[in-house]
Amino acid sequence: MNVLINVGPGIGDILQKLPMASAVKAQYPDANIDFLMWANDPQNVKLNEQILECQNYVRNLYWYNVEYKLQCVKLLFQLRRNHYDFGFVRDGGLLQVKGFKPSFWIFRIVRWGGAKKVVGYMKDYVDIFADVPETAHFIERDRITLDAAGFTAPMTMKTIDESKLDFSFENCDRLRESEKVIAFSVGTNSYLWTENGVTTVYDVKSWAYEKWVELSLMLAEKNIDVVLLGGNKEKRELEEKKISFPENNHIFNFIGRTNIKQSLAILSLCSFAVGAEGGMMHCASGLGVKTLTVFGGSDYRRWTPAGGDIVNLYLDCAPCFATKRGVYCKYHKCLEGIDVDMVFKRIMELWSNG
Repeated sequence: MNVLINVGPGIGDILQKLPMASAVKAQYPDANIDFLMWANDPQNVKLNEQILECQNYVRNLYWYNVEYKLQCVKLLFQLRRNHYDFGFVRDGGLLQVKGFKPSFWIFRIVRWGGAKKVVGYMKDYVDIFADVPETAHFIERDRITLDAAGFTAPMTMKTIDESKLDFSFENCDRLRESEKVIAFSVGTNSYLWTENGVTTVYDVKSWAYEKWVELSLMLAEKNIDVVLLGGNKEKRELEEKKISFPENNHIFNFIGRTNIKQSLAILSLCSFAVGAEGGMMHCASGLGVKTLTVFGGSDYRRWTPAGGDIVNLYLDCAPCFATKRGVYCKYHKCLEGIDVDMVFKRIMELWSNG
């Protein structure tokens, strides 16, 4: 059994599809499973490859971009030699740089790559149609898709193998010994919207850095250890805005200081992970760590990390992600209206409930 699964370009997209791969493996232990992603930058592929080094379900990560012609030709030769029984395609390859207009290249590539059966939820482009509700959660969506193709084994939510993580970071022993550790994922990636030849960078997911600073101090006063996670982007933005997290025995700043395997290792030592909807929150879920996600413009019905809790104002204008309303919104009431006390209170409630 050879199976090809189309995934999105981000870390969170990879983590969202690993439960699907786990179900295929559970039913067919000898199955060869590969991921296929669209990538705007080959560097993104390298980061996702590092993620896949920490799991036991997926064999290869292939990538395409129709603007990289030689890569596409190479890809087709790679795919055809694998003789896939099934090719699972997500919702038409909605590409960020194209203003989230449907792209049907992914269906062509999977077919040209020799998949015997293309499975998905765009009726006119697949051999096996999965009747998925528009607002279905990603776990439900993948379960319906698997059922349509005859895969009935349960999906495993905890998909990251902790034995493959990198625990060689400062204060590792201190965090191992701590009874109360919370991780903050303090940022998410910005997104692009292209309209009439003009590209707009926008963000309807990120909670203000100042609020993360205040929240970390409130938890530190309760003798709860807080670890701060983020990449070079978050480090650069904090420096540009002259925002810094205070020196405190209970606050551990790893922003821009760890590789992805070390970040995953840090998450594995935490009782909770709190952050905006994005890749690191799905990584926490893949480690079996409880999550509390701050939702703004993205759709909590579809993207809440598996088994996680949320903070959301449920405004009438939300969700607005990947819409003109979100791109040109100036006030972001959905995020600005979530105050620190609201998130702090929810953390303490979850903590007391175990």
